[in-house]
Amino acid sequence: MILPFATSPPPLDFTGEEVPPLLQARLADLEPVLAVVYRLRVEVLAAFALVAAVVVISGLAAGLGGRIRRPAAWRLALLAVLAFPAASVTMFLLVPRPGTVGLFLLALAGAWAVLLAASAALAVLRGPRRALTALLLGTAAAMLADQWLGGPVAPLSVLSYSPLDGVRFYGLGNEGAAVLFGSGLLGAGLCCDGAPPGARRDVLVRLALPLVGASVVLTSAAPGLGANVTVALWATAGFAVAALLARGRAIGWREAAAASAVAALTVVALAALDLARADGGTHLARSLRAFGDGGVSALLPMIAAKVAINLRVLTATPGSLVVLAAMGWFAYALRRPSPRLAGLLAPRPVLRASLVGALVGSALGMVTEDSGVAIPALVLLYAGGVLAYAAAMPAACPGAEAPARTAAGEGSGGRGEGVEGVGE
Repeated sequence: MILPFATSPPPLDFTGEEVPPLLQARLADLEPVLAVVYRLRVEVLAAFALVAAVVVISGLAAGLGGRIRRPAAWRLALLAVLAFPAASVTMFLLVPRPGTVGLFLLALAGAWAVLLAASAALAVLRGPRRALTALLLGTAAAMLADQWLGGPVAPLSVLSYSPLDGVRFYGLGNEGAAVLFGSGLLGAGLCCDGAPPGARRDVLVRLALPLVGASVVLTSAAPGLGANVTVALWATAGFAVAALLARGRAIGWREAAAASAVAALTVVALAALDLARADGGTHLARSLRAFGDGGVSALLPMIAAKVAINLRVLTATPGSLVVLAAMGWFAYALRRPSPRLAGLLAPRPVLRASLVGALVGSALGMVTEDSGVAIPALVLLYAGGVLAYAAAMPAACPGAEAPARTAAGEGSGGRGEGVEGVGE
């Protein structure tokens, strides 16, 4: 762990380049909060991962098995799980600098409660699907806005990098990129499927995924924003697959080659921008200059380090096996869906396309990012949560809804629920 910058001159780094003075000052100012986040990250993420896995897997088992008894309660539980990543970002609107453990946990819990209450209220007023769509797109919007505003929250979230690890000091970390990719992709899919049939829906299907994908990729990978160029490879592939499938195109060699070309051109363009920056650019530009000076041998230590970290993450916890099993299940289920799953996805073709894109993107992210299985773990959290939520929708489990309206949008009297039932 790197010592606090305020008390450890000269600046420490892993590349031979000094941390810029302005960045040093910013990190020193954030030191109390960074220390709290560093202390809590493992425990908070372990607790969340356990709860999320139980809720999502149980929801999928009950929903796809047709055994939903209290669908509104399931929807509320799934909303709670999917609201956590957004809460880890928006909590700083409540308490900008939570410098103690108690204050940090209070801010996180407060933001989580506010988001869950807002989502539950929206489910009552506008229907369950709109509530979930708003939560996912709101999460993506919060992540995008943070980067556009200079990334003030990125190093402080429990679902992000820590500057105290000394690996990244700016931009968007791999975990944050996975949250942005998963929430944006699945949110856009739900939004398209919820539009009424007609010419406007066709336009939305054609534009939504490419536009959201471009925003996610450029914000994550651009040198002056997220500065995480590897995201341009796997996120571009995921959104491209989803966009093609949503338009009824089969994925053949021609489509795969086109998606690969788009991803490669995106990386080349971002690399050129980085090399042209007056401040010397990010770690991407420095790696390219090292390649120019020393050839492939200059990059081998970096590649070896990324592979070693990826393998260490893969073998660090038995949870990795759960993630790999989940990826295998999704691949099989989407290829050969059960009658229940086929019935859920038939009226939701763009959601199905988004699920396939999420699987493709997360698999590529796992092998190209040093965070390894953390990428598919976060992306499949959204994929599994959305699928379980769809299985608990009113139209998916008729007769199981209680007459009374609840905070999760249960019942038939809520505004928009009738439209929801027809559309779903």
